[in-house]
Amino acid sequence: MDPQIYNFLAVINTAIRGRPMKLKKPDWERISAYAKSHNIVPLVYEGCSKYEIFNKTPIELRNKYFASSIAKIREQILRTQIFLDIYEKLLSAGIKPLLLKGLICRSLYGELADHRPSRDEDIYIKKEDFDLCRNILEQNGFAMEKLDLAGKALSELSVVTFLHKSGLILEVHLSLIENTSQINSRLNSCFENAYEDCVGQELDGRLIYSMSHTKCYLYLFLHFYKHFISYGVGIRQVLDLLLYGEKYYSEIDWEKVEENIRSLSADKLYADLLHIGSLYLDINIKTGFSGGIYSLLLEDIMNAGVFGRATPERRIGGNMTISAARSGSLHYSDLLMPKKAALMRKYRLTDIKSVRLPALWIKRICRFIRYNSDPALLYKSLRLGRRRIKLLKSYGIIS
Repeated sequence: MDPQIYNFLAVINTAIRGRPMKLKKPDWERISAYAKSHNIVPLVYEGCSKYEIFNKTPIELRNKYFASSIAKIREQILRTQIFLDIYEKLLSAGIKPLLLKGLICRSLYGELADHRPSRDEDIYIKKEDFDLCRNILEQNGFAMEKLDLAGKALSELSVVTFLHKSGLILEVHLSLIENTSQINSRLNSCFENAYEDCVGQELDGRLIYSMSHTKCYLYLFLHFYKHFISYGVGIRQVLDLLLYGEKYYSEIDWEKVEENIRSLSADKLYADLLHIGSLYLDINIKTGFSGGIYSLLLEDIMNAGVFGRATPERRIGGNMTISAARSGSLHYSDLLMPKKAALMRKYRLTDIKSVRLPALWIKRICRFIRYNSDPALLYKSLRLGRRRIKLLKSYGIIS
């Protein structure tokens, strides 16, 4: 394994645990590049600052690191405050939003909560509360995304996004698993009665509600899984999942977790994920599953960046894995002329009339040509896509 990947993970562990982990000839420029790619610069800088050897690096690098960290922390503090204020107003109006990710994940980092950047917050509300929720958000500086409803009601959507001028993105979920998801039919039952067994906790002096720890942990894994089978997933989501499992270990029904993960044919993937946590992050979560190709998984995670889009070639490579995951095999035609369901997800549509489908295909083809005019880049993209499909096949996610 690339020693700088080991060093990067050791620095993260150092930040979280507060004690320096051993490094192997660190290349601080490479570590900095990984931090930027995975959008955890403040967390990595915190870890780097624990090493005397880092404090002997060129002042320009340290100043750049420091300035970027301070800016991101300041922005995150502002977004967190705006979210807590609007969450409190929703509670006061009689709405009880369940927090799904965002602040729930950041709180796992303790005093370093704002060192883990997050532009979006996800809340789950009952459909009958949506109109009131929307009014409160719009009265407090949030603007709803533009949607093509084609005569359908907003309440029929799975998630509606609201944007704030501060940069905060609030995703209001009306169902926990999107209706268009390939996994919803197998796992919807797991999230039944989310309100009945929800838990309340105090974060930053405010009361917030979330799903039970078992449901929340499984939801975080599904978030990881969803990104993994498309463009890829970064180390930040890995940390969120593993730290959540570590903190609430005794309160999670692990048998139920593994039962649902097995239903996704993701047991090998999950086992390797936990092995990475044990080997590099000192997080030991037991499982009865077996993996075996964790090094390939870690390489894919590190190359992915924060949401699998670290490099231009991952965009096409991601579209290839999405096509293969949906149909069980790769159809190159889907890159240029995706099926209706894929286009509806891409353009946030509730319906596509037959007369509109060719226009969307032409738009897609033009974008493909514009972004892939370089043959070398296209070759890299296709090679990456085939490699990721092979990885998914090794895990048994696709046949």
